[in-house]
Amino acid sequence: MTATFDYVIIGGGTAGLVVAARLTEDESVRVCVLEAGEDVTHTDEASIPGMAPKLWEQSTNWGFSSTPQKHSDNAVLQVPRGKGLGGSSMANLMQLIRAPAKEYDAFEKLGLKGWNSSEFLKYFIKSQSLSYTPESTRKLGLKPDEKQFGNGPIVNTLPRYKSSYDNKWIEALEENGISYNRNAMGGETIGSWFTNLSIHPETAKRISSATAYYEPNKHRKNLTVIVGAHVSRIQLNTSSPGNPVAEGVEYQTNGEKHLVFAAKEVVLAAGAIQTPQILELSGNTIQVRLLAALLNDAMKGIGRKAILDQYGIATVVDLPGVGENLLSSHSFKDHLGIIAVYELEPPHESFDVMQSDPSRAVAEYQKFVEKQEGMLSSIPTLYGFIPLSKLDGGESLRDHAIKQEWGKIQDAVVKIQQEWLSDDTVPQIEFAAIPFFWPSIVKPQRDEGKSYLSASPVLLHPFSRGSVHITSTDPFTHPSIDLSALDNEFDFQVLLKGLKLIRKVFTETKAFGDVIAKEVAPGSMGDTDEGLEKYMRSGLMTIFHPMGTAAMMKREDRGVVDERMRVYGVDRLRIVDASILPFQVGAHLQATVYALAEKASDNSTSFSLLVDMKLHHTGC
Repeated sequence: MTATFDYVIIGGGTAGLVVAARLTEDESVRVCVLEAGEDVTHTDEASIPGMAPKLWEQSTNWGFSSTPQKHSDNAVLQVPRGKGLGGSSMANLMQLIRAPAKEYDAFEKLGLKGWNSSEFLKYFIKSQSLSYTPESTRKLGLKPDEKQFGNGPIVNTLPRYKSSYDNKWIEALEENGISYNRNAMGGETIGSWFTNLSIHPETAKRISSATAYYEPNKHRKNLTVIVGAHVSRIQLNTSSPGNPVAEGVEYQTNGEKHLVFAAKEVVLAAGAIQTPQILELSGNTIQVRLLAALLNDAMKGIGRKAILDQYGIATVVDLPGVGENLLSSHSFKDHLGIIAVYELEPPHESFDVMQSDPSRAVAEYQKFVEKQEGMLSSIPTLYGFIPLSKLDGGESLRDHAIKQEWGKIQDAVVKIQQEWLSDDTVPQIEFAAIPFFWPSIVKPQRDEGKSYLSASPVLLHPFSRGSVHITSTDPFTHPSIDLSALDNEFDFQVLLKGLKLIRKVFTETKAFGDVIAKEVAPGSMGDTDEGLEKYMRSGLMTIFHPMGTAAMMKREDRGVVDERMRVYGVDRLRIVDASILPFQVGAHLQATVYALAEKASDNSTSFSLLVDMKLHHTGC
């Protein structure tokens, strides 16, 4: 199979479907989207909010895991990513969280012209709308700024289901000097607050890029979406002088190879794990129009030459920042956390009752189907976003981190992170509490008939730098993912102090006195400092927010793409996904990714794909 489109988009995920929908608003623009997963949009698991965790146990999860983490007792960390139309927006917990304005303004400090909080706000407004009922706004005492939202297809709603201890969370954090935030949905997140979710206000079903951008537009004759299409590599033409040119994409379905061509551009939107993998595997053929030649051609790739040489891949473009690395700001990053688990005192209950009591599960399902209510209508996460100064000894940690010489990773991003440590408007730790049991190293399974609450401190701006690289020339082999988790004392101490504070919130506050029966994890392992540190290193987890493996930075700073998301050294190749984020933003990622995808495809800005296409047409 060969065909030609104007644009070929690799990945029908959070960003890819946004770009596809916006580009095909112009009927003359032909777009093809290649998605390795299937269309599961209308399955219960992908549409009913409370069933979301089931997606992590199915083929809708890529099933990535890290290499053994040497600073975390060789723990192998799970890195779930959504596989199917909608990508991780189809499989996540639907949280819509923006980072503080100062974090988005830091993009310009890195020399990225046109990337700042005002620009991000423009695309938050374009992508999102607000649907809080007057009753819920009044009940929760919220003060949303409606000017921060528009009429976009990603709708912000509040949980329909409210647990019996939600208000206790607010009270408990207030006992620890953390105030209630009435407008966290706007991005200034410091304080405690209730989650806002991408859930439809009428149907109570998940909103993903598949439901919001693809479903309303899938009838368009100029939009082709191919599912079950596993991309092998990007087709590069190096036969002419100058930069290699991205001409098309090779993909496989059912063991057969196919090739689609892009007359204008290839847009890589495969996410922070597979974007660097595809770049490293990508190459050219001599006779690009003949599939037979494609099958026999030597592999050529884009990335760090030393990595490609290991697998006999000739380097077309030497970009050391691809998938990298411990020595630069263009590394694999994820938010890190450690879970604490608490047994609830009856009559308080959590989602665990649906696991213990089949009749209750059926009743909750019927309640959702008939009334769009009940436990399955939401994932009512409770949050606290905390600056370093709120942690015991936080100021000592700050002074140490600011004065510390970070050696080879002492770069512009490190300097920005050091500045944030002294800013009480920039969160360093997130507290997240979810209404179900989470397995831990001390208790891998729940007890039947019991309800649990799980909570985690989350390290929002780690100084550790990891990497993602191929381990084989086989595109179906998962890449090596090394987070270098807790490889420095600052990250370790901040997360440890966060864990100590969250334990205090649940076990030493008046608010939770009649809610918590006992601490299940870390439990007795946390009775000593040595035991607690062992628990944290052994039980470390990612929070499923990978980014930064193809960073938008200056090329001399080992960047991979420029401020227009174009890959350095390659013509007609652009990256639009979380891999281009140059630093870890202090928020869950999907709202930011929606915004950058809208920016990429906005025909009113000089950064857009459409404008570039018009330049191609006019010969400029």
